[in-house]
Amino acid sequence: MKIYKKTFIIFFIFILKFVRCEIINEYNENLCSLNNTIFYYSEGINNFQNSNDFIKNNFIFLNTQVKLINQEEKIFLSKNCNENLKLIHHKHFQQPLKTIKINNEKKSEPIIISMSSNKENIDSVYLTVESLLNQTVEATNIILTLSIDEFPMKEKELPVLIIKLVKTYLNFKIKWVKENIKEYKQITVVDDYPKDVIIIINDNIKYPEWFINEIYNEYVQYGRQCAIKYTISKENNYLIDIEAFLLKKEFMGNYYEEIIKEIINIYPINQYIVNISYIFAIYLNGYRIHSNNKLEILPYNFTYYPNNEIFDIDYRVKLNEFKRSHNILRKYVYKKYKVTYYEMMDAPIIVTMTTYPAREESVVKMLNHFKRQTLKPDLITLWLSETEYPKDIIPSHLKSFVDEGFVELHWTSANSYGSKRFEVEKLYNNAYVITVDDDFYYPETYIETIYINMILTNKICIYNSHYDDYEGFKFSIKLYGINDSLYVHIYAGLAGFPPYTFPIQIFDKKSIEIRDKYYKTNEEIWILSGLLSNNDKIHSISNILFNFKNYHIENSQNVGLKYINFKKNVIEYMTARMVLENNLSDNFKKLYPKFNVHKIIKKNKKLQKKKKVQKKKKVINQ
Repeated sequence: MKIYKKTFIIFFIFILKFVRCEIINEYNENLCSLNNTIFYYSEGINNFQNSNDFIKNNFIFLNTQVKLINQEEKIFLSKNCNENLKLIHHKHFQQPLKTIKINNEKKSEPIIISMSSNKENIDSVYLTVESLLNQTVEATNIILTLSIDEFPMKEKELPVLIIKLVKTYLNFKIKWVKENIKEYKQITVVDDYPKDVIIIINDNIKYPEWFINEIYNEYVQYGRQCAIKYTISKENNYLIDIEAFLLKKEFMGNYYEEIIKEIINIYPINQYIVNISYIFAIYLNGYRIHSNNKLEILPYNFTYYPNNEIFDIDYRVKLNEFKRSHNILRKYVYKKYKVTYYEMMDAPIIVTMTTYPAREESVVKMLNHFKRQTLKPDLITLWLSETEYPKDIIPSHLKSFVDEGFVELHWTSANSYGSKRFEVEKLYNNAYVITVDDDFYYPETYIETIYINMILTNKICIYNSHYDDYEGFKFSIKLYGINDSLYVHIYAGLAGFPPYTFPIQIFDKKSIEIRDKYYKTNEEIWILSGLLSNNDKIHSISNILFNFKNYHIENSQNVGLKYINFKKNVIEYMTARMVLENNLSDNFKKLYPKFNVHKIIKKNKKLQKKKKVQKKKKVINQ
């Protein structure tokens, strides 16, 4: 009898597992194999991040049993390593890719600020409005949307200070709607200004005077082709608390009517579902979002919440609600359009690299080996300097790769060393850009691993668990850094940049001049200046220990920039100059309070002076 019971229980568990897999597959979220307890979760990062079964970041598993992406179906399936996968551009992504023009030119383009409020907050709203009226860049209109249901007497019920601001400033206006739904009240401004830039903000923050200028600058710098999202959330994985959102109606297209308005009616009190619906509409319409954390410096600028009690709220409660809302909307979108979240996040993969005459033998070996990648990129761009290779003349050692369409050559007029590979960001900023060096045999799952992590985190990813640190005045390398920290050294040949995550402002004239004067040979420090400026955090892929010596191509290390960058005190001096020249002392001090920028520079000057004296003595002795 016991044997029968045991058999029945095992059979019942088997059926349960089978049914569970079928239900999950209905929404195309997860695939599970009954013969293998380790599954590939395309949507499960939130729930399985710390689990040994979650293999997205499990490098050991990828080495022993590679599971590849079946890109035609946009789901994860087991495949053989040698299968040649070609990325199918999904129908929602804009084609062709648009060239990004780097400039700060501001046209006479209307900027509309949209906010809403309620009876609970209305008395302090004037503080937010005043901060928006005292900006370095003036908004065309500031619209405060209120509900007639909540304020049936309209202006007669409003605080005197609000009425005074309306009478004093012609660009501050009150809009009345019937529905008392905060997120709906904010988004209705899009209908009133369908062609203008809309910045949705909160009614409980005193925005710094640089706010409109900064968020609009980023919109311009990214070619006016993406929305801009500001947050003060400390949990950078999810960006739950959105404190500013710059968008245009065209970014959402028809999905504004089809998703957002419908979602607001279905879930009128769920702020996360409504906010995520903006994001999903933008993704579905083929546009992207650039996220920024600059407003993290404002924790004490809330107009209410005495004693900062907003930060005492249990963050896990908010996070769980956000996850639940995200899951609801993913299923809603799949049911309505048969498009998974994975597909919405998809974009072409561009690999970028550079080389020079001393590495001609090495780059040929690297490219031949790189053909073994389990996930094939759409394009490999190889950047050359006109000072080393005549423009438009294909070097003989690269001709076979160009002829077969494996690489695309680009030239730069000046030799900016490793930095020139990042020129690709001005061409394909709305793609997944992955960097490589010309002196490594890369693991065959390199592109696959970085791509998966970029999809899941939507953040700059580093193929390493190393990170750099400053112990006092000294630069040092640590092992196994904590994910989602801001690192000094991004390892320029081991990085992945999702669409619109590269700090594009570092291409402006001033940043280039500073780079070329102080750290031209160290592109990592140049990129760090942009990350520090944006308060960006990057994702270090767990359990990957990239030992450079194990992957170096033979005879490739006879020359290299490391012989310049890693001389005594050079990195420290370059870093100090970057921080000082870009006015980033406060940002850097938060990370490394013991690192004294001015002392480092003084120390370097003394060393240089000492070297000159020693050189003179040598000449005299000779």
